[in-house]
Amino acid sequence: MALVGLPWQRRLAHGALKVPRIRQWEREYDKLSDADLKTTALRLRGRARGGESLDKMLAEAFGLVCVQTRRVLAMRPFDVQLAAGVVMHQGGLAELATGEGKTLTASLPVFLNALEGKGVHVATVNDYLARRDAEWMQPIYQGLGLTIGVLQQQMGEQDRKQAYQCDVTYATASEFGFDFLRDRLKGAGAQGREAPFWAPWVGGSVHSTPEDANVQRPHHFALVDEADNIFIDEALSLIHI
Repeated sequence: MALVGLPWQRRLAHGALKVPRIRQWEREYDKLSDADLKTTALRLRGRARGGESLDKMLAEAFGLVCVQTRRVLAMRPFDVQLAAGVVMHQGGLAELATGEGKTLTASLPVFLNALEGKGVHVATVNDYLARRDAEWMQPIYQGLGLTIGVLQQQMGEQDRKQAYQCDVTYATASEFGFDFLRDRLKGAGAQGREAPFWAPWVGGSVHSTPEDANVQRPHHFALVDEADNIFIDEALSLIHI
């Protein structure tokens, strides 16, 4: 039952209720060739960009990822990973110990939310993990018609902008933060004064920056790896330019 228990238990139980439907789509998609699998993913993308709710497409999208990961990585997400993926998609925290497949689990909500074409950010704790996870997950996303980019500390502005134009962008949380601040400074400099902190989220602000001057696109969906490290351990570490 998803109606009793502590909040985290109800959320996980709600995710578990989605598993049978996901497995049903997985069995259907397993009959397809690699080319047909990609075509199906592109159709899902068209539906998402046409305004269909991602929640309605969740089982289909997760089923596609299950088939793709098994074909490319010889790994099949367990039921508990599927339930955790649902929790992540809904904005919750999911705790998985080292070796339990956090990166693979994250690919489920990342793929689903990337279908809308608005960009998904995956934040990690260092450049090595960002590059490693991007390289590991790249065959999954590319095989399903998505583009993937990765930010590294010494990259130039044009390379950063290209990485942000990808469907999925991997980087450290600090790199995302620095780019956010640099984009704000461009807007402040254009007006000759400091922009208020809420300016990036307010359309038509007098402090707004021309969109083509920013490296980041408008924010859509972010998934944070090692959330305890980023939200707690590094919470007092200032990001300043």
